[in-house]
Amino acid sequence: MHGPAAFAWTSGELHGDVLLGAGLLAVAYAVAWARGPRRHAGEPVWFFAGLGVLLLALNGPLHDLSDYYLFSAHMVQHLLLTLVVAPLLLAGTPAFMLDRLLGPLLRSALGRFAVRATTRAVPALALYAVALIGWHLPLPYNQALERHGWHVVEHLVLLATSVLAWWPVVSAALGARAARRSAARRSHHVGPGRAHPSRRVHGGLLPLGRRRAGRGDLSRVTPLL
Repeated sequence: MHGPAAFAWTSGELHGDVLLGAGLLAVAYAVAWARGPRRHAGEPVWFFAGLGVLLLALNGPLHDLSDYYLFSAHMVQHLLLTLVVAPLLLAGTPAFMLDRLLGPLLRSALGRFAVRATTRAVPALALYAVALIGWHLPLPYNQALERHGWHVVEHLVLLATSVLAWWPVVSAALGARAARRSAARRSHHVGPGRAHPSRRVHGGLLPLGRRRAGRGDLSRVTPLL
């Protein structure tokens, strides 16, 4: 990688591939949101906030500090991608979008196994840890600094594995929120002497429990193993 002439907080390198990728993702999300069932108005806010942090981390002064000056800035960049961008994108993706994205995988036994295996808490965290440690070993770390293509691959791998690591956490949080809202609605609408209807709560991400995973089952919390 070539370095800049001098660092300045008011300027910084912009990467066309990052801008293009984020732009395409934003357009795809907006089109899918407009055509799909809308449940939570906050979901687009979370998703586009995640894209905003991604652009901030991979462009401008933080990018220059990360690539050319400070190892600590490099770590801040990776922490933003894995601890801020990943959960925001995941929390901002509605269940129906995940259904469409994962539908082809869930049609086969091998695909269902892969989804279950990679989104359970312990395997998902293990994959994230391996990716994070592996990319900071001397050889891959230097390759990522010297070759832009490898740097892009590094960020994609870290982002993808951190999404897996956050999956059970976000799933549990959204499921609990949906359960509270469902209970509040029942207590408000069901009068005295009437039994509460039995309804399955929707609002998590993907069922990764012991039932067979299928389209529309979006409420189960991931078991640890």
